[in-house]
This record gives sequence, C-alpha cells and structure tokens, in this order.
Amino acid sequence: MIPADTSYQLLACHYVDSQLKKLSNEINGARSCDDIECVHQARVASRRLRTAFGIFENCFPPKTLNKWRDEIRNLTKAFGPARDADVQLEFLKNTISSLDDNQKALLPGIKRLLLRTSQYREKHQAKVVKTVNKLEAKAVLADIHSEIERILFCMRDNKPDLKSEYVFKQTSEHIRNKLVDMISFQSCIEKPDDKNAHHQMRIAAKRLRYTMEICQEPYEDKLDEAVKVVKKIQTLLGDIHDCDVWVDNIEHFMQDELQRTKEYFGNEKPYYFLNSGLEYLKQDRQEVRERLFKIFVKYWKL
Repeated sequence: MIPADTSYQLLACHYVDSQLKKLSNEINGARSCDDIECVHQARVASRRLRTAFGIFENCFPPKTLNKWRDEIRNLTKAFGPARDADVQLEFLKNTISSLDDNQKALLPGIKRLLLRTSQYREKHQAKVVKTVNKLEAKAVLADIHSEIERILFCMRDNKPDLKSEYVFKQTSEHIRNKLVDMISFQSCIEKPDDKNAHHQMRIAAKRLRYTMEICQEPYEDKLDEAVKVVKKIQTLLGDIHDCDVWVDNIEHFMQDELQRTKEYFGNEKPYYFLNSGLEYLKQDRQEVRERLFKIFVKYWKL
C-alpha cells in the first residue's frame, strides 16, 4: 500500500482524534449505565472511528490499524443491542403514558413486553462492561492517541496544507464511491415491501453521511447542505427499519409468550390478556411504517 501524503495524514489525525475524545468521554458512562445517552454517543463514536479507519487506511501502520479495527468493532457490537433496547424501552414507556382510560385493556401486553425488554437490557449490560474493560486493559484508545501524537510530532516543523490536491482527490473519490453505493438501491423506492433493500439503502446512506462528515474539514461549509440531505434520508430509512424490527420482534414475542403461558399454566387462556396490547403495538408500527415510507419517497423525488 502506498503511504498517504502528509496532508491526508493530518486530516486523518484531526478526525480520528476528535472521535477518540468523544468515545473516551462517554465510555465510563456506558459502563455504569447511569445515562442511556452515553451508550448512544459511545456507539456512534465507535462507528465513526471504524469508518475513518477505512478511509484513512494508508495513514497508519497496517498491523496496528487491523488491531484497532477489531477492538473497536467488538465495542460497537456490544453497544448495539444495549442501545436498541434503550430505545425500545423509551418507546414502550411513552406508549403506556399516552394511553387513555378507554385503553386499559392494552396495558397487560405492553407492560409484559416492557418487562421482558428490561430484563434483556439488564442482562446485556454485563457484556457492555466486559467489552469496555477488555478494551481498557489492552490500552487500545491510548495506543490510538499515541500514534496520532507520533504522526503530528513528525509534522511539527512543516505542517502540511489540508487543502492539498491529494486531500481533495482522495476525499472526493471516497464520497463519490459511497454516493454510487447509495444510489444503486434507488429502485427499492418503488417497492414498499422490499424491507431488505430499504435496510441496505439506510446503511449505504449512513456510510455516505459519515464519509462526508469525515472529509468535511478541508471543504469548510461546502458539504453542509449535502450532509443535511443525506442525514434526512438516513433518518427516514432508519425509522422505517425500526418499524420493521418492531413488527418482527412483536410477532416473535407473541409466539414466545404463548408458549411460556402454555408451559406455566397448562393452557393458553391467560395469554389472551396480553394479546390486545401486543396487536395494538404491531398495528401501530405497521401504520407508522407505511406513513414514513410515503414521506421518504416524496423526499427522495424532490
């Protein structure tokens, strides 16, 4: 692999260092689980770091970079289910608080799902703690920081220009490739039921957004509007995917709870106290999904 120009290395150091600081600031909060926002922000920072490692792979020693990738990937994987459960718990709590007196029959099913989700979240926190402790024991974040400091020290006497021809060539190529990836899925906007393609397009939009944000510094404010547009696309597709996950999860939960009821009571009758609330949630998410998809299609065609 051809080593990067020093101007590109400087851009790499600036961005990786910014996300490293964000991750370091949130990681203790994610471990203690005192604030769900810490898990969210730490997860986002870990994702951004992984994207940056791909963009700037010729800026760091290959073996070192591969080690960083593996460890940060493990962190992202540990944070993912925890963050998903946090979001689901917030949604369920808000749903319960929004019900009126005429909807009390819905409460048993929704509260049961809230209970099971809470139990899952508590159980998964142990994995979060274990992964964070392992990361710190290996001093991965300290290693990344040390490598950045080493590179910057070597540049101290002749600081390169971030607006070099090399930087614009590399960043424009990365942005263009990610844009092509996202656009390759555009046929799925004519297929409301193609859930997998919608999900893949969401991932492509997220990667394009992250790439533009990573490359933003030399462009100053010239990418701001494009980032806003892609963020909107990513958000809409993300909300659509969340609805798809809800519907699938509720269907599986209903089957599991029915089986648990049969095993515990010897018959399925007690389960039907839960059914109306679960059907309500399922129907709600299906309707929201349809509405969001129409909004997405309209926005895409603007």
